Amino acid sequence: MFNLKEKLIHALPVQVVDTLLFCSECAAEFNVNIYLVGGVVRDLLLGRDILDIDITVEGDAVEFSEFLIQKDSGIKLSRVQNDLKTSKLLFKNGIEIDFASTRTESYPVKGHLPVVDSIGVRIDEDVRRRDFTVNALVLSLNQSNYGELLDFVDGVSDLEKRVLRVLHEGSFVDDPSRIIRGLKFSVRLGFNLEEKTFALQEDYLSKLSNFDISYSRVKSELMQTFSLNVPDAFDKFIEQRLYRLIINNFDFYINSDIIKNLVDKYKPQSVWLVYAGCFLVLGENRFDLNKREKKILFEVKKFLVNNPPYDNFSVYKFYEDALTESILIYYIITKSQSALHYLDDLRNVRLSVSGEDLIAAGVKPSLEFKKILDTLLEEKLSGSLLTREDELKFLKFQIKQLKK
Repeated sequence: MFNLKEKLIHALPVQVVDTLLFCSECAAEFNVNIYLVGGVVRDLLLGRDILDIDITVEGDAVEFSEFLIQKDSGIKLSRVQNDLKTSKLLFKNGIEIDFASTRTESYPVKGHLPVVDSIGVRIDEDVRRRDFTVNALVLSLNQSNYGELLDFVDGVSDLEKRVLRVLHEGSFVDDPSRIIRGLKFSVRLGFNLEEKTFALQEDYLSKLSNFDISYSRVKSELMQTFSLNVPDAFDKFIEQRLYRLIINNFDFYINSDIIKNLVDKYKPQSVWLVYAGCFLVLGENRFDLNKREKKILFEVKKFLVNNPPYDNFSVYKFYEDALTESILIYYIITKSQSALHYLDDLRNVRLSVSGEDLIAAGVKPSLEFKKILDTLLEEKLSGSLLTREDELKFLKFQIKQLKK
């Protein structure tokens, strides 16, 4: 198999290379094998930027982390998870690395979180619990074969073919979020599902009603995928009918380029929800949403049951205080130009006068306050009140009318 030591050295910053060599020396002294596994190896072979470094320990990663700290007091333990035997270390050169113990898993309840069966298993056993073969490649960091590429699942061949292949036939049944993960990797890497993997995906989705699913994992993958803001992800989500994970049927045409343009222009906080919102509004929401996400869907549903606004004032009041995501989802569903008119022209319109000005003008606090201010706002939105002086002048006129 190939040795990628030189490729690794040229792909990573010198501080990272030095840190990996230090870990390799310590692993030899601690008598444990360590490896780079998954995305870092895949991206190294593809010549893509490597953003995160994770080290897999063929043993107890927490114990190995403690040994590293003994060897260099400048290393700080920033996180430890004893049930999975994982840790995160911050090295004194600023490099942060996650350490994970090799393990095997099983799914007592299919579609839900796995349970750990064994910790510290052989590396070839560990990789077989992963999602796709191209994410199960291994690079040795051991001194005897530093940089050697280990391929237990024919991942290099799939990488060359640019296909995503699951490691076993029950992969989607065990973890249906891998369907969305496959979508994410397909658009990020430009890969397609291998023929049999696509058939397994289709078979799972056609029998979805037979399965119980942990939607928290599906949501997490969907958030990552749609947050990429890549129209192709949305198109494949529709074409491959992956929406069946959320809604039984969807025959509503949506132009994904329009969504991307909206996201680019209005910069919503929850990009993923702008893409997924129409499915969650028109279908049954099975996700555990946070308070803000619930507010977005509530606002969209409220918009949909009301008549669309027509003039500037009604447009302003219709969308007033709504979150940007709510307005964008409503536009995607209805194509109502009032939504974009509000975002582009009206949402930043504010009165210069306030309740204090009304009191100063002799109006006692009452229900009339809101009526007066709304009348002022309506006049301002019509374009006739340009300055604070204009507003104050109109306010005095209103007060005279009330006194009559």
